[in-house]
Amino acid sequence: MSNLTNAVTVVTGASSGIGAATAKRLAASGAKVVLAARNEDKLRALVSEITEAGGTATYRVTDVTDRADAKALAAFSVETYGPVDVLVNNAGLMLFSA
Repeated sequence: MSNLTNAVTVVTGASSGIGAATAKRLAASGAKVVLAARNEDKLRALVSEITEAGGTATYRVTDVTDRADAKALAAFSVETYGPVDVLVNNAGLMLFSA
């Protein structure tokens, strides 16, 4: 049994890349995963992928640069699964240059 079984985890920046891969791995290890990012379509698709593979996941569209939104993510996580055990603070910003 994994030590992550039923651990409540929150992954920011979960809509792609490292965040999505981390969320999948946590769910595969038995964690309950709350996905957070700004792209709802990608979050919804990732929740479907995780749950179809037998994992437990939900999402909340979140802009972590907004303090109220970040607090709402924490409250949503606690209300949904209970106290948070793991936070993967992966949200980032891609700078584009001309």
